Amino acid sequence: MAPSTRTWTKSETYKLIELYQSHTILWDFRRSDHKDRNKRNYALVQIASVFGTTPQEIHRKIHNMKGQFFQELKKLKIKKMNGLDDSYVSSWGFFNYLKFLDLSGTETMPQNMMDMQEQEGNLSFDSIIMPETTIQRKQTERSARKNKEA
Repeated sequence: MAPSTRTWTKSETYKLIELYQSHTILWDFRRSDHKDRNKRNYALVQIASVFGTTPQEIHRKIHNMKGQFFQELKKLKIKKMNGLDDSYVSSWGFFNYLKFLDLSGTETMPQNMMDMQEQEGNLSFDSIIMPETTIQRKQTERSARKNKEA
């Protein structure tokens, strides 16, 4: 049986986002120590102690918020690229507070997120927005393989 999950109030969620942002080791993959699992776990323990909950619950909540954020970001990017509505604004209340996750600063998904999606077998963001770029990359890869075989 799965452990029960906590019900988060809006103010707790805002506080969680604030703490998450201050612990850059959890979200900034450019940091040299980002891959240190012990440091990331310690940061989760620190945040969990503020809320009197488990690090697993913090991880779950952050995971869900990041998923929602990147879905909203993808919608925004698709609408802007297709010229459907330049004034589109996400109606999700936490979107603007999580914009620090968009490390490119141009409202696109970070490269590591795209890599994770491709590894999981999902369509990459590139193939949705700019299929010609993906096609060119695949043609280059095929050419490189043919040259190795020759």
